[in-house]
Amino acid sequence: MDRTDKLINNREPGRMILWFVAVMVLSGLAAWFISAFAADHIVKQQISAMLAAVGGGKFNASPSEYAVAAGIDNLKSFGITQDIDPRFMDSWQSVRMLIFGILSAFAAALDVLWLIASLHQLSSIYDQLELLHDQCLTLSDDLSKCADNYGDGLSCVSRVAGSINLMARRVAHAQMKLSRSKRELSEFMSDFSHQLKTALAVVRLNTDMLTDMDSLSESQRQQLCDEIVTNVDSMEALVLEALKLARLDADAVSYNMECLDLEATCQNAVARIMPILRRKNITVSLPDLSTAKFPHDKLWLGEAIENILKNAADHSGCTHIQLEVSDTPALLTLSLTDNGKGIPQSRIPALFARFSKSSSGTSMTSMGLGMSIARKVVIAHSGDISVYSQEGHGTRFDLAFLR
Repeated sequence: MDRTDKLINNREPGRMILWFVAVMVLSGLAAWFISAFAADHIVKQQISAMLAAVGGGKFNASPSEYAVAAGIDNLKSFGITQDIDPRFMDSWQSVRMLIFGILSAFAAALDVLWLIASLHQLSSIYDQLELLHDQCLTLSDDLSKCADNYGDGLSCVSRVAGSINLMARRVAHAQMKLSRSKRELSEFMSDFSHQLKTALAVVRLNTDMLTDMDSLSESQRQQLCDEIVTNVDSMEALVLEALKLARLDADAVSYNMECLDLEATCQNAVARIMPILRRKNITVSLPDLSTAKFPHDKLWLGEAIENILKNAADHSGCTHIQLEVSDTPALLTLSLTDNGKGIPQSRIPALFARFSKSSSGTSMTSMGLGMSIARKVVIAHSGDISVYSQEGHGTRFDLAFLR
């Protein structure tokens, strides 16, 4: 943007010129009235000096009252007194124009200097804004760039540059989260479709085999039907777990937070999973937790505890699970400890990933989503899950909640 564009394409320079004209007019009016007042005062002094000179006073001395009175007596016959209007004097107009010219020139010089300095400063701001505009265009293509800070830290342009940088960082962060979410969604859909295709393949194969009724015995048909039911149940469980996880990811879950006993919540979770525990000959020790109370949603937190218990039953090879509570004014911790074979340290970081399964898991209904759901629920309750495990010595899950 050249200087002509700055003057034509922006309103501020035009407004400054209008203010300059207005100030010049006001300065002229003020100078006109001030010059009249000053001329009156000066000409009155001249009249006093002339009367003193006529009355015998010295020309180069200040007029004394005696000399002025004597001059008035000498000129009384001509009707001249000290109260004569100074504007009747011939010199009054020339004195006024001289003062008016000096005041107008001084005011005009100050106004012109102000206009030049203001336009120069405004031009500098426009230059900085143009550079900022170019850097914003660069930022639109590459969010890793930063806008330079112009001027001092308190200038408007500097604050605008800082705001642009903040906005760029937030957009970059949002873009990174969006990219990560898209990648996770792609991986989720890939794993989800793989899980479904496996079960669907079994259902389709068994269905095709059932169409050949003559070559199958009654026991074979029953076995194929049982396999179809098992895989349909597996697909149903997978869809339900995926829907739960999608709701948690979208923050679409409304938690009914109530200050309840943790004991009742744990008992309900153990009761729901008891058929699996009984089938695997796993016992659970549940001490008195009635004193442990904190705000939580008993259904969702119960499901999180149930998922951890089910993970231990499916993958740890344990025979006993111990539940314990550590309660302090700042933190409440629920520990679930099994006596199983433990988890290799290399697998612990991926334990809460979606579709993460133990290679030695034996449960056909394990979808690999339970631990991910459990952690999201615990985090929603202002808590987190820690895992402590040693191969051959079992695993402990600590659910820690802030008070």
